[in-house]
Amino acid sequence: MGASGNQPVQNAFQGASQAMQQAGQTYGNLAGFQAPTAQAAQIGPVGSLATANMQQYMSPYTEQVIQRGQQDIMRQQQQGMNQLGAQATAAKAFGGSRHGVAEGVAAGEYGRMAGDFAAQQREKAYQQALGAAQYDIGQQQQRALQQANLQQQAEPASWLGRCRRAASCCWRSSWAWRSGVWHGSGNASCSW
Repeated sequence: MGASGNQPVQNAFQGASQAMQQAGQTYGNLAGFQAPTAQAAQIGPVGSLATANMQQYMSPYTEQVIQRGQQDIMRQQQQGMNQLGAQATAAKAFGGSRHGVAEGVAAGEYGRMAGDFAAQQREKAYQQALGAAQYDIGQQQQRALQQANLQQQAEPASWLGRCRRAASCCWRSSWAWRSGVWHGSGNASCSW
């Protein structure tokens, strides 16, 4: 073969040599690549029960329910006192010491009932507020964790993308010649 016949073979070897050098450089760059280290998901500040304003979760109708219940108890007390007075009158003991003691005991019991009712209603309202606050705080934590996990998942994806681009670049530069003839410019560059 003449000089023109040897040219493609020489270019093929020269191109392959250049591609191998470039692949070696690219793989050499990969050897110094530092993969990101895994870190636990970091969540931002979220609320806690210690800092929660429970008043915002309390029913605004709690005091109205308590007042209505206490009015019912007072009405029962009046009816009870009227019955007690009627019994004392029938026994011809109205205004006596026994009658006074009986009224005092009855008044004390009705007072205790009213206090117990108010305490139960406030406890019930607080438990409902506590449940609502816990739900809100749980939702805040859930959103914060999801956000942190999404950010954490995005980091390896970008790292994996860089690795794939680098590997693809090495493959293209190493195998860009076909049938023994270099098909590239001889100076293909990889920027990954």
